[in-house]
Amino acid sequence: MKPNHKIALLVSLPFAGLLLILAILSVYLFFENSSLSENLRNNVSTVNSLNSQLADAHTEISELNSDLQSTSNELAETKFILSNTSEELDKTRDALLQASSELNDTHLQLEEATELLDETKTEFLQLKTELYGIEESINDSVQWFSDNAFLPSIPLLNGFFSRTTSKCIENNQLNMGCVPFVMEDRLNFRYLFENPDRLYSIIDMVDHEGGDCEDFSLFFKAYLNTLRKDYPDIKLEAWDRSPGEQYVVYEKSGTSWYYEATPHDLGSLDDFTPYVICYNTAYYDGINRQGHCIVALSRNELLTGNDMTKLNGAPAFEPQNGMFMGTVGTNFYICAEGETGCDNDLNSIVFVISDDDLYQFIDSKWRYYKDYQKTTSEMRMNIDNMIESFN
Repeated sequence: MKPNHKIALLVSLPFAGLLLILAILSVYLFFENSSLSENLRNNVSTVNSLNSQLADAHTEISELNSDLQSTSNELAETKFILSNTSEELDKTRDALLQASSELNDTHLQLEEATELLDETKTEFLQLKTELYGIEESINDSVQWFSDNAFLPSIPLLNGFFSRTTSKCIENNQLNMGCVPFVMEDRLNFRYLFENPDRLYSIIDMVDHEGGDCEDFSLFFKAYLNTLRKDYPDIKLEAWDRSPGEQYVVYEKSGTSWYYEATPHDLGSLDDFTPYVICYNTAYYDGINRQGHCIVALSRNELLTGNDMTKLNGAPAFEPQNGMFMGTVGTNFYICAEGETGCDNDLNSIVFVISDDDLYQFIDSKWRYYKDYQKTTSEMRMNIDNMIESFN
């Protein structure tokens, strides 16, 4: 019922009824007010709830704004890093392209190097083969001197040796001037001029019935080594020129051969090792020196080029007639390692032949087969190691 209708009814009704109506109206209003209050309370509660939710939403929005700001900052940083990364990527791409180009060049160089390595390996194998040949030649040379350190046991030389012991030894003393006469008498040995010059073996000398000075020296050295096996303590006697004095060296069929000389005692054979020494004599063409070889008796054994000066003090004799020639260090000069120009000096020793090697003074150094033997062996081992590293 609308308010204007209620007012019209009040005017027309009696007062008691009015009171009743007022009472009813009051009750109605009370309940209406209660309902409105309840609704208000509900609405207030709802508003409070909504306000709480709104506050929570504000808090969440604030947190989201903070997260958004942080995310925005991270995004900006990520964009910056991404920009730098893009630049680095471009640089890396360029570097990769350059590396790829260099790798291709390296492949080409590697192929060339591999081809060169194969060629080098082949050359090393060829060099190794050549070194084997050189080693074999050196070994043969060393063996040659060992084979000719003693007189071979053949009938002709056995007869010669027996003849020297019966004709040249008296009172345990060897007259070395006698031996060359037996060489001529029994072996028909004579001096031979050789062109080109070469070193005869003992057998070659027997076959050719002689040789030159180095051949006679090599033969006499072998004779002394052989003699020492049966007569180790025999005394050696050379001779010195002495006009008017007869020094008999050989007798045969009532005939005596002698020199105008006096005996020269050298000492016991057992104290010496014989060596062939070859030294410079006079110039024969104004430029080159002529050489001569004799036998020196050293109390020291020579094993390396550094030992050559140990020849100093060794007496020397002429194997072609047994004459005393002088002493190494006094009459003959032995060149020392590192000495320059010595090999051109008069009476300087430039060759030495031992029982197993030949020493030659070249470029201020004593060179010998065993030294070459050691060097080639080391070279071959180095080449073997290089070839192994190729595989």
